[in-house]
Amino acid sequence: MFQPATTTEPDRYAESRDIWNLNAHFWIEHFGAEGNDFHRVLVAPAAEWLLALKGGEHVLEVSCGSGLFARRIIDLGAESVVAFDYSKVFVDEARKRNEGYEDKIEFLVLDATDEQAMVRELMPRSGKKGFDKALSNMGEYPLGLIHMQEQTW
Repeated sequence: MFQPATTTEPDRYAESRDIWNLNAHFWIEHFGAEGNDFHRVLVAPAAEWLLALKGGEHVLEVSCGSGLFARRIIDLGAESVVAFDYSKVFVDEARKRNEGYEDKIEFLVLDATDEQAMVRELMPRSGKKGFDKALSNMGEYPLGLIHMQEQTW
């Protein structure tokens, strides 16, 4: 059974992060600027429905990849987005693609398994009332593929 690496296991964590950084360009190309068919037809509509944005929300996105959905969240009416990924390559790409959204989206390199870093980095950015909504629509994507493979084989 697949077990994700965490910061409490430095060797596995470093290996996992390095693999994501090495493969990030494949995923960036695969999804493009607007997402692939899987994302556009299945993931994005479901995430949009679950978020049920009404306008003006402050949203947290975990595992943002190249920032595709963070931009979509703003287009749907959110006031601001704090989005993070633990792959520096993904975050660098997200920042490059952020033209026109600079005052609405902040991209961070941050690991969701590092509780202390999450508190340190996100608390000051959460505003007086905290985040209104949070999502991770791509963080589980690889795990879903692993689960499908385990069920198939």
